[in-house]
Amino acid sequence: MDLIAKIFETKRDIQLLHFSERLHIPPASETSTLLTIWSFHEKADSCGVSVTELASLLCVSVPTVSRCLQKLSAKGYIVKTSNQKDRRGTYVTLTPEGEAICQKARKNISRFLERVLAHIDPAELEQFFHTMDKILDAVRTELSGCKK
Repeated sequence: MDLIAKIFETKRDIQLLHFSERLHIPPASETSTLLTIWSFHEKADSCGVSVTELASLLCVSVPTVSRCLQKLSAKGYIVKTSNQKDRRGTYVTLTPEGEAICQKARKNISRFLERVLAHIDPAELEQFFHTMDKILDAVRTELSGCKK
């Protein structure tokens, strides 16, 4: 078995399922961005999340997250505000429409995962996650010796 080909084939097969469309939620990049913003939005004392921090949390560049935020802003899901202390910084918060989309996405994803996981034996699922943890540990070990 060609491991690299199998990994990319599986990734492609998953992408071809078009989850977002079928679950009636925004595209994956928008949904992950919205749900990350929502995690800050739920904190009562939060003034939102900075664009820089959001990019870091999503493991993407600031220009990449900025393009996504432009789309979300155009849809009325987020509001961007300037940092009062440092005009260069921008914070992002959800609008009521954005909050509603997040609630819908979480509900639809949760229902879908419950149905999917009902097809899998709990012991097999536990073994899968155990194996994934071992792979992640091995990846971290191998990358610890690599230079950035």
